[in-house]
Amino acid sequence: MKLDSEVRINTLTIGTALVVALVRHGLETKWASWESVGLLLGSWLIHTFALYFLFFGAGYAISRWHKFFLGDERDQFVHRLEFQYYIITTVLVAAVAIGVLSVFGPFAGSDDY
Repeated sequence: MKLDSEVRINTLTIGTALVVALVRHGLETKWASWESVGLLLGSWLIHTFALYFLFFGAGYAISRWHKFFLGDERDQFVHRLEFQYYIITTVLVAAVAIGVLSVFGPFAGSDDY
């Protein structure tokens, strides 16, 4: 069961990286198509690595400063996969919200962004 959960979390991470890459490209090019599949795959790979760096950086910050901000020790038995799920889901929801707002929001079609 643990291996199955790890596979699902890693699949979610890779899928989230694709969404982030698509939204970033859409914002930069005003939703034009990709010039090549290689550029898409390269951007996807870079965003996947960036999500893992975010995960490890957030984990370090939380373990380092949890007691200072919340006043108690962090539970050492919080599962790594659960924490990764929260981080990745937050990034996914934010990326989708940014993408939707850029297309349907108050500044959609504006050249000001």
